[in-house]
Amino acid sequence: MPYERRFFFISFLLVAISYIWGLSEVQIPKIGDEVLYLQIARVTDESGSLLPLRYEEGVWSTKPPLLYWLGILSSKVLGPSLWAYRLPVLLITFLGAWLVYLLGILYLEKKSDALWASLAYLGFISTFQHGRPFLVNSFEVLFLVFPLYLFFRKPQLTLTNCLLTALSWGAVAWSKSFALIVVGAFSLLTATHFLLKTSFLKRSFYFAAASVLALGVFATWFLLDPDPQLLFQQFVVGENVAKFKGYADYF
Repeated sequence: MPYERRFFFISFLLVAISYIWGLSEVQIPKIGDEVLYLQIARVTDESGSLLPLRYEEGVWSTKPPLLYWLGILSSKVLGPSLWAYRLPVLLITFLGAWLVYLLGILYLEKKSDALWASLAYLGFISTFQHGRPFLVNSFEVLFLVFPLYLFFRKPQLTLTNCLLTALSWGAVAWSKSFALIVVGAFSLLTATHFLLKTSFLKRSFYFAAASVLALGVFATWFLLDPDPQLLFQQFVVGENVAKFKGYADYF
């Protein structure tokens, strides 16, 4: 095995071990929110209903449900444990690294540079998240980078790309915030300027359509939840729109 391949193999092995080691332990590096997020997944599972999300003592949570549903699904398969609740975040993180690698091959046109990009992402996400917390940052990377990969792989304004992009943006809204749809649209509008030989107006219309479809995917949460008015007041207004009051600092 050439030196470069050995280096990357050992690097990824060390990364995998560092992410997986102690995943079922209480003492692993984490931040305070993880305890609350684990509780939401556990209590919601014990309630026997996927919606609404719940804290202890029956208090409702208006967090987007995708993260917690994956934790519940994992606990159903593996049994309720810290390992089961944390595993989906770990897998999403590795999938995001794989996607960064695939995008790197298309953009950088060199496998070693793409591997460096993937390693840099894993190193950053671990440092940024204090280790392996039960948070959704890796979900954002996966679902926002996926449409970029689609258009670098096949730079065409096709119906398939539009639908897959809308589903991906809908997933990021279901895992963090609908405001990230704007981030996704801006990133694609900027990136495809160099990829597509189409007018800015045509591209804008195309990604606006994908954004509307993504919002439609996000809106299904309100149709499924028994108290959509509470979701609107606490999540849409309280946790999102309220942040734009000091919009200059926010941006």
